Amino acid sequence: MGRSKSQTGFTLIELIVLIAILGILSAIAVPRFSGVIERAHISADQTKLRTLNSVTSIARIAMDSDDPFIDVNKSDEELISFLQERDYLDGQFKAQTEDADFVWSFDDERWYLMIDGSSLHYLLTTDDYELSEFTSTTLSSITNIKDIGKNIQIPEGIETISGGRDNKAFWQKGLESVILPNSLKEIRAHAFQGNNFKEILIPNNVEEIKGKSFYNNPITKITMTSDQVNIGERAFGSGWTEAKEKTDAFKEAYSEGGPGTYIWDGDNWSKE
Repeated sequence: MGRSKSQTGFTLIELIVLIAILGILSAIAVPRFSGVIERAHISADQTKLRTLNSVTSIARIAMDSDDPFIDVNKSDEELISFLQERDYLDGQFKAQTEDADFVWSFDDERWYLMIDGSSLHYLLTTDDYELSEFTSTTLSSITNIKDIGKNIQIPEGIETISGGRDNKAFWQKGLESVILPNSLKEIRAHAFQGNNFKEILIPNNVEEIKGKSFYNNPITKITMTSDQVNIGERAFGSGWTEAKEKTDAFKEAYSEGGPGTYIWDGDNWSKE
């Protein structure tokens, strides 16, 4: 009896199916991998930013001549070269994030990480804050305010932002904007009181915005992504009377309108 020959290789249909599967996997993996690389670059640049602000402070204290960091005619490249020439920085000092640069602010007298002229939101790390002693998902207080700048992003995994009399996490920190994590569930009283937020976006998983959470912020735009958020007294607005009126008006508009973006015109909240 003759033996049948074993078949090797793939048929055309099998090759087409294999190529299709590889294409799907590539479409899923490449953006995620790119995102990982981008976050790694941002993290590395934030470390450089902390170094840059630190050595600049040291250099200015030790300076025995005119301070170039108050000379508005100096470029960012010249200021970095000034630090390199005096051995405060080693080698090339450039941002790894695409289209990003380190920019010196003569008004704030500090360095910022900028992308296309806009300040990048500083992603907080465990070097910048303390967690509650009772749970690893509660951000208790900020320990590194000098490096975080005015625009921040709170990392995923944080479910509660503390407030209250003793632990006002972001109370009067001079912030202008914040990106809240999707994991966030509760914003406690006074947590962001006394900053300069003009707008906020509340993530879908937030269940509680306690009283005075955003008190004394000039907020005129609020985006709600869920219709299940409990809002405390005077959560928004500046001043005792205005905050009550502004918050009550928002709660009424939100109760009727549900998720969406609301704009304050000075008297009322209207849904876009």
